[in-house]
Amino acid sequence: MVLERIETEKPVRYVVNPGDFMPFHSGASGKILLAFMAEEKRLNIIAETGLPALTPNTITDSGKLLQELESIKKQGYAISHGERVPDVASIAAPVRDMNGEVIAAINISGPINRFNDELLNKYSKLVIEAAQELSGALGYYKD
Repeated sequence: MVLERIETEKPVRYVVNPGDFMPFHSGASGKILLAFMAEEKRLNIIAETGLPALTPNTITDSGKLLQELESIKKQGYAISHGERVPDVASIAAPVRDMNGEVIAAINISGPINRFNDELLNKYSKLVIEAAQELSGALGYYKD
């Protein structure tokens, strides 16, 4: 579920509203949540909801999705290129509670043309820093 949004000043934007629900298997935030949840819960969600194609870029193969989730855990952020909405990209990082459990994700999203390699590098650092700051405010401190 979307909790908050901050809009860009640019005239072309991707809009989500607080209270909107998003699928776990498509989009950077959902993949963050799936990647860091307990394996049994992850597999149950995939089995119950399936992996419906929302766009041609949606991952619909459970093996490929599970591989990507492992990569996300290792790199500490997730990227989506048109998986939920065509021509929209996003990048997200995990937010942890005081016990280290991932409870949310911080996400930057917008038109896919604003997500070239240089900007992805910049955005990944920004979302990771913001997620770490929020996690710290929630009592999480990495050793």
